[in-house]
Amino acid sequence: MATVTDSPDQPLQDKVRQLVVKLLRETLNGRIEWSRAEPPKAITRITEDVIDPFFVARYGDERIGIWQRNSRDLGPEGSEWSERHGLCLLGSARQEVVWDYEEYSPALKNLLKAARNQTVRIEERLDQLLRAEPSGLDSVGVGTPTVSSDQP
Repeated sequence: MATVTDSPDQPLQDKVRQLVVKLLRETLNGRIEWSRAEPPKAITRITEDVIDPFFVARYGDERIGIWQRNSRDLGPEGSEWSERHGLCLLGSARQEVVWDYEEYSPALKNLLKAARNQTVRIEERLDQLLRAEPSGLDSVGVGTPTVSSDQP
């Protein structure tokens, strides 16, 4: 498995960043459909990092995966969490990763947010909530005052 960060090849990194921006634009325009999936073992093996979420989409002839990795770093001040984002090309086998790229990337973070919003249909759900009438908090058992018979 090749990793972009293994090489100082700037033109390749520039292409990856251009691809991420294109994927974000296509996602926001509804031309790419993401689905949540289990991350391939090649990304999760030999680590205690948290890989969540992991999304998969088909774009052109490729299957693409994106993810967020949270790592706990132990330092002199204690432990801190760091965040990185990844992009991979998936092979024909379900768990096969043929290439991956990982770094802290605001553009990849935005792509992950767009994929998450799409998969939970957030726009549709917010629209429904905006059209909804209040149903009362007591219908869900929240906010209903209770009266104790022990009070004088």
